[in-house]
Amino acid sequence: MVGQPNILVVDDQKINILLLENLLRKVKANILKAYSGKEALEIIEKNKFALMIFDVQMPGMDGFELASKVREIEHCKGVPVIFVSAIFTDNESIARGYHTGAVDYLTKPVNPHILISKVEIFLELYRQRLQALEQKQSLEEEISKLKKEIEALRRS
Repeated sequence: MVGQPNILVVDDQKINILLLENLLRKVKANILKAYSGKEALEIIEKNKFALMIFDVQMPGMDGFELASKVREIEHCKGVPVIFVSAIFTDNESIARGYHTGAVDYLTKPVNPHILISKVEIFLELYRQRLQALEQKQSLEEEISKLKKEIEALRRS
């Protein structure tokens, strides 16, 4: 496994990003930040993420629209998205968040203990997924090697 995983935090309010960034310093991850959906998509194009945290209410492209666009990007289809919102806390908005692919929906002010706990769980799942992929690749290489050896034995 190479380096620390990336977390993308997207919010149009700099203070909210600073608060989340400060909370997330406790986890072993690189925090990348974007202040709009458009900026987030540009960052997503160039990076892989273990987790994304989106504010719901943003001008231009809201968090729901951003999540829908992210789900269309091949290398992001399995990346968990957590929504955070101070305003859209009704059941209909929360259901919409889950419908657009969110794995969780938190209300502001975010409880730091809950956020850190959830982030650490998603990072651990990401690490386990990477480890499983590495093991799968290793096993596939071993199988390929054994097949070649068997073929060589058959020919001799």
